[in-house]
Amino acid sequence: SGTGIVTFGPDVNIAGKLNVVAGGIVLNGGTFADDVVFVKNGTSNETGLGGCTFNGSLSITNNGTGYFLSSNSTNDIYNGKVTARITNSGIIYLAHRGINTLFNDDVEFLSSGNGSIRIGNSTGTSTLADGKIIMMDSTTFTNGYVSMSRMIFGNNAQTFNLGAAATINLGPEITMNGRWDFAGGGIRLNNCIFNQEVNLIKTGTMNDESNGNNTFMKPLSLTNYSSGFFLFARTTKDIFNDDVTTF
Repeated sequence: SGTGIVTFGPDVNIAGKLNVVAGGIVLNGGTFADDVVFVKNGTSNETGLGGCTFNGSLSITNNGTGYFLSSNSTNDIYNGKVTARITNSGIIYLAHRGINTLFNDDVEFLSSGNGSIRIGNSTGTSTLADGKIIMMDSTTFTNGYVSMSRMIFGNNAQTFNLGAAATINLGPEITMNGRWDFAGGGIRLNNCIFNQEVNLIKTGTMNDESNGNNTFMKPLSLTNYSSGFFLFARTTKDIFNDDVTTF
């Protein structure tokens, strides 16, 4: 019916493709061998313990106003592409408290609502494998907020493009090992290490305050096309080990 709560685990094994439309979805451990589609439509909040392995692709859509949370105690392993989509005011939490959630394929974030997608929002840690990317495009991430914390990015270059009404928060404890290009409404950077070049373009009218404690090992380029401000080192110094260019 799309209104009840569906729970998987512990120790569930799903051999075929899986498509679930429900009010809420809880993941408490198991292995999903093929592609999985989860659609949450409800207002309730669901907390999953984690401990799941997805060997096919995983698509999570939150059409509701409550949250979907995975990895509240144990890491998850994503061996296929992960797609997370927000269409309302709800939230998708991944890698929440589990240690070393693994994203072994590409990840895509989409948002047309005013909710958010949050990785490592509590104490969880995660790794994006070498050669893999996180995809965000300004035509499909038009509103809302994305936050990534306690995450190590592989050596591939990353390009994040958000709409002018959308905001990104990176940190704390982000390590970006490839080049990073960002354009979007708002940017906040807190306790991150960037080992390659960084190019940041702000397009939104909101004011952005970053706490600081960021280290830039290579050149940094900053462009502000908006009427709002972009503030660094609000509470802690940043370290710039190469050229900084502003426009």
